[in-house]
Amino acid sequence: RIISLSTSWGLKALLFLFFCLELYAEDYTAAAAALIALFLSLLPAAIERNYSINLPKLIDFTVTFALFLHIFGLYYNLYHDPIWWWWDDMTHFLGTAVIAFLAFYIIFVFDYLGKIRLTLPFMALATWTTALAIGALWEIAEFYSDKFLGTYTAIDLVDTIHDMSFDFLSAVVVSLVGVYYVNRLRKKQRHGG
Repeated sequence: RIISLSTSWGLKALLFLFFCLELYAEDYTAAAAALIALFLSLLPAAIERNYSINLPKLIDFTVTFALFLHIFGLYYNLYHDPIWWWWDDMTHFLGTAVIAFLAFYIIFVFDYLGKIRLTLPFMALATWTTALAIGALWEIAEFYSDKFLGTYTAIDLVDTIHDMSFDFLSAVVVSLVGVYYVNRLRKKQRHGG
């Protein structure tokens, strides 16, 4: 737990370093991406502090780690290097898994506290659709970033569909794992274990 928290803050420091390096290199688009990633990586800690919600430290670490991998890939141009052809697939799968996990965690907490009551299939569907919606918004952002900022992120329609396929697969995996977890938890509660 302490290791994941200290590693998470170390990755945040590296995101800030990438921001400074890109700013120094006058690559303002990449600097903005690093700054946004740093801001997003701080959200779990801010939510925990401001709303007195006790989030698992793993959430903070996985969010920061996924964002770090994305910025690291941008900084070293791994997304367009044929040797690292799998980098884009990995970051899409991991990034969507983090989003799906956060969506599932929020849904689970509300269900567990009795604020809402959801069937397991609906819990899976809500997790899956949230993750896919965020993935689609990401692809839209890539399109407009290319159009207005001159980046080269959405290469073509094939790349976009390929990315969304990994988003789809990741969302399915997390939804199924989440439902399996809740099902086991509910069975334990019913049997007094």
